[in-house]
Amino acid sequence: MIQLNDPALKRALIEKHHFQEHFSLDLEECSVLLRCEAGEILCHSGEIYPEIQLLADGALIASSVSKSGKLHCELQYQSPNILGLTSALWNKPAINTIEALTPCLYLSLSVDLYGASPRYKVSQLRLLVSGRAYQEKFHSL
Repeated sequence: MIQLNDPALKRALIEKHHFQEHFSLDLEECSVLLRCEAGEILCHSGEIYPEIQLLADGALIASSVSKSGKLHCELQYQSPNILGLTSALWNKPAINTIEALTPCLYLSLSVDLYGASPRYKVSQLRLLVSGRAYQEKFHSL
């Protein structure tokens, strides 16, 4: 993972994907622009996601390993996407390992910083995330 110091690129990604609409914090000021290469692990299964990540360019895979040692692809994320909310809000370990399939650009937002000033109360955001997870499961049947 490499931190990029490119304010113009950060601003362009925020505007292109309308990320600012989801946060009351100024993302240009509060986030860090990062780049990772294909094959890099962003979060291991069992870890608590350290920050909220806004995938702005690229693709990620969420996978798990079965008891028999087989790798299972649980979900593929394409940009734009928001990752880490569930783990961060509930302080629960990730159930999947998140790995970059392609080179990725993303904005990283500290959970501590976000928790200090969310657009929604944490209880409301938990409800929204739960509802979204239910919709994903329902529509995949």
